[in-house]
Amino acid sequence: MRLRLFVLAACGLAVLGLSGFRPHGSRPAPDTPPARPPDAKRRALPRPRTGRPPQLVVVSFDGSGGARLWGYWRSVARQAHAHFTFFVSGVYLVDWAHRMRYHPPRHAPGSSDIGFGFPGGELDPAGTLRQIAAAYREGHEIGTHYNGHFCAPYRGNVGEWTAADWSREVDQFDRLLFHGHALPFGAAEVVGGRTPCLQGDLRVPVQVKGRTTLSRGFLHIVDWDSAFADDSALLIAVGFDVATLQLHPWVCVVDVGTFKKLGDSVQHAGRTLRSAEIPLPPRQRGRWSRYCLPLHDLGARFFDHLGEVQPAVRRARPRAAGLRLGYLAETEVIRRMAALEELNLFKSMPDIETDEYVLRHVESHRILGIQVKSVSVDAAHPHGTVDIHRRSLRVSPHTWFLVLADMRGRTEFHEECLLIPSVEIERIAERSGDHLGLVYRPGGSRKRSVVDQYRVPLSEAGPRIEVMLRAAV
Repeated sequence: MRLRLFVLAACGLAVLGLSGFRPHGSRPAPDTPPARPPDAKRRALPRPRTGRPPQLVVVSFDGSGGARLWGYWRSVARQAHAHFTFFVSGVYLVDWAHRMRYHPPRHAPGSSDIGFGFPGGELDPAGTLRQIAAAYREGHEIGTHYNGHFCAPYRGNVGEWTAADWSREVDQFDRLLFHGHALPFGAAEVVGGRTPCLQGDLRVPVQVKGRTTLSRGFLHIVDWDSAFADDSALLIAVGFDVATLQLHPWVCVVDVGTFKKLGDSVQHAGRTLRSAEIPLPPRQRGRWSRYCLPLHDLGARFFDHLGEVQPAVRRARPRAAGLRLGYLAETEVIRRMAALEELNLFKSMPDIETDEYVLRHVESHRILGIQVKSVSVDAAHPHGTVDIHRRSLRVSPHTWFLVLADMRGRTEFHEECLLIPSVEIERIAERSGDHLGLVYRPGGSRKRSVVDQYRVPLSEAGPRIEVMLRAAV
């Protein structure tokens, strides 16, 4: 797979603090790297290749205790013109004498599986705090590795924690890091975290619904009922300004169950279509007002929701047939596009409007957005209808539709697909209210069809896109 989105080398130089622990009072070394071995040869960094996107390596550290190692890796960063992410363990910022300041979830106060700081030693809390401040000023990222590092298989490990436990742990990390310490940044600038041993089982489903325009100050959300299958999921509705590439300053955050109660629904072709018109900014005493908030408060609302979630026995939830088919079609497209040498494939996040995936040529740097559609056919039902929402359709010469046909009862897609420019969709599709329909019979028939000129072998769809984007090289 040559899916070159990022090369994630999460260097597990992980237990930074423990590897430099000296319990008998050794003093922190100066902020310089240790001497190089006499036989070490300095190798020049390879010159960057031209004509291809940069290949990125993400370097991060777990624990991030130990003044000597902090100084060493800051020095390495300066020499390499790089920036690292340091996930800090809060217990290294308090010494043994003050360990009772930490009240871990499901453990006695003052407990920690990785110990605490040691004044005057390698894990000197004051020295570590100085290193954190210096690293931040140099442009490094500071994240959280949380505190007590309680891993499985022992009782009270993070895999057993509830949302409330995690919220409590994060609050205590903030207190251990910032209370009484003059740092050049605040809690809002802590850039996420990595859980102890990469464990923990807090999964909260989130759906993001967005639109690039507001109509008369309203954000319109429209989708089939099958898209709102999980009432406990958190729905985030937001506007996105394509001109400034900025999110709207207001956002709506509501669980799916409440969205269904407050929104509208209509029957269309035997299916339920759900919709909502959400004023942004919210109106006083409006039905959506309590769920709307400034974008900068999104994190707080999200964690409020987490506090209500408790681990539960997972029950298999049947996946709607249409959703499963769409997922399989997207996976097939990803598989095929990832095998192409000249293209990089990116997933649009959040998945809004017409461009679900973006293909970028590594030499010409030209891009093409694609929307993946699918139909399901068999001998008794040889054709299917591609359904397109007119409200979410944004046509562009740089956006194409790729339509796959699932062979019902077989574990494969038809050898033919449709590759259609989005600018042609409204001309060739049939309009029905807010929807456009495109009848597709893979393999064709004796009667001519408006889609005939867009039929291509599925195996050639990717190479054809490759040729289109190569044109400017």
